[in-house]
Amino acid sequence: MWTEPLQPAFSVAAALGVLIAGGFAALFGLRAKHRLQQEKTAFYLDKHLSYFSYLSMHIDGKEPLLPPPASWRQPNSRRFRGS
Repeated sequence: MWTEPLQPAFSVAAALGVLIAGGFAALFGLRAKHRLQQEKTAFYLDKHLSYFSYLSMHIDGKEPLLPPPASWRQPNSRRFRGS
């Protein structure tokens, strides 16, 4: 059959195709992870903006800094319920 000499080339091409597809899948996964991390960072920066402003204005003062409000320091109850 005329395809017998090309069989190794087909195997190499298939292996390279699988590697390329895996590389693209890994890149898209890393991209999605980075986007999620950016969204979380923006959310928490916005959530704690008032406390960060307080810290930046009073960091050099002689009186001790106040801790964040108690609602920020309490653990998320949903996380411990297994939901």
